[in-house]
Amino acid sequence: MIVRMEERHLHDIVRLHQESLDKGFLSKLGPRFLTNLYKAMMPSNHSVTFVYEKNSEVVGFYTACESTDSFFREQLIKRGHLFIFPILLQLIKPILLI
Repeated sequence: MIVRMEERHLHDIVRLHQESLDKGFLSKLGPRFLTNLYKAMMPSNHSVTFVYEKNSEVVGFYTACESTDSFFREQLIKRGHLFIFPILLQLIKPILLI
């Protein structure tokens, strides 16, 4: 059954994201970042996420943003501290390893 994402789905969505997109930039930001990101999508007017449940288990999900610029601008204003620091840390990590 396909349903809109609810908070109870967050753990499974983050797990699926990290398993399926393990080489992606967002996965490198860690599960806490991804949880905050998907949690921020729930009340946003700029995005929507659906999950596919089979036998009460999340086996897939789909996320869409009408405008990623608008979504991230909204999140920087509302929850910037949850997003800025992990991104900056990931960006400067290669510099610190030199």
